[in-house]
Amino acid sequence: MLSISTLSVFSQAILVFNGVYSCHLTKEISCYIDFQKNGCYTLEINYMPYKAENIETIQLSYGKFTIHNNKIILMDKAHGFSMQFLLQADYSKFTVEKSFGFLNNKVFHYNDASYEQECNYSEIDVKIQKNERAFYQLQHKILYKFYYGTYESPNNTVKYEGRVFATRLEYELKIQKENKYSFYYKAFLISEGTFKRDRNVLSLFDINLQHSFYVLITDKGLISKYLPGEYNGSLLIRK
Repeated sequence: MLSISTLSVFSQAILVFNGVYSCHLTKEISCYIDFQKNGCYTLEINYMPYKAENIETIQLSYGKFTIHNNKIILMDKAHGFSMQFLLQADYSKFTVEKSFGFLNNKVFHYNDASYEQECNYSEIDVKIQKNERAFYQLQHKILYKFYYGTYESPNNTVKYEGRVFATRLEYELKIQKENKYSFYYKAFLISEGTFKRDRNVLSLFDINLQHSFYVLITDKGLISKYLPGEYNGSLLIRK
């Protein structure tokens, strides 16, 4: 049974982490994590070029978090991977122990009060993704040709199987002959690791998260199902 003093420290930690923490990665890119009172979190990347009026934001992860001793454990809802942060002594900052490669060992500082009051994020979860991939395999039993190279989201609209994909030049997926991949947003490395083909599905195993993301192989390119930060099922076309 937890002592009163232990429960007090635990409650203090929860209270402090009802807020937004930030880390500046480059001159143009920052990362924000919003810890909410209801135990939900969102992890976002903000892209703001020099003198730009608008900030572009992608949500890399969302789900639930818990605090155990001096560790913050985050469980991603969309993909099912976990992340771990180390609390500092004064609770005003934390160090990333396990996450996306570009975040590992980074220090986040308290920035502001929480933006959200509810768990406001996409309905996509692990089960939905698995069902979508299984349905695609059933509907596309003939193997599509697959090529190594660089795939990117086109700067226009593309039609595929009755759907219209409106995309911008912001995502890039590199597939190499050594069964390695790397995934970028605005030329910023988000994920890297190895890939494996299962009929018309590619599983991309992130070496830092120790978890897989997926794309579908089509006759026109690769469809995100889903890459980190991309929940619209964008079509990536080979250069």
